[in-house]
Amino acid sequence: LGKVLADSYDAFQYLLDTIKDHSEWAVKIYGGSEALKSSIEKTSSRLQAISKEISKKTAGVAYLLKKKSETTLAEKVDDEKGRRLGEAFNNLSLYASEAKWGELSPRELTGKEKPMIFNGIFLVAKVKLAQFTQAVENLKRGLVHLQWEVSQVGPFPPYNFTNLSPAKGAER
Repeated sequence: LGKVLADSYDAFQYLLDTIKDHSEWAVKIYGGSEALKSSIEKTSSRLQAISKEISKKTAGVAYLLKKKSETTLAEKVDDEKGRRLGEAFNNLSLYASEAKWGELSPRELTGKEKPMIFNGIFLVAKVKLAQFTQAVENLKRGLVHLQWEVSQVGPFPPYNFTNLSPAKGAER
């Protein structure tokens, strides 16, 4: 044990310096795609063009165009959701020393009606906590029109930011 500690001293010291005066916070977003889907349907010129074409075609061709429209819409919704969630992660990361994407929990564990679509985990310094919390509040306001629920959970000990393995060559 003494050799492991001695060989890993620098790594332990770095870790302790990194987490000192920090706490772990999670930001979770729950929601569906209905409002996003509706918004895209109203604003996508490509989808509007396909819709106009459908009304002018025979039943068989109209059916195929409708399937194409549904596929295009689903892709656009997925892309836009990914863009917005990535933007949320990047924005909140500005106020964190470190950040990670967490696993999404199923509804059975969350107890929420809507599925979890985002789980960001952030190591936040005490001196930046007010700014981080304000960024979460801004995120909530910015996503309300999508009917997405945003929650900030914590503080926790920095479990997700304390991965250490013994120094190379250290024996156990």
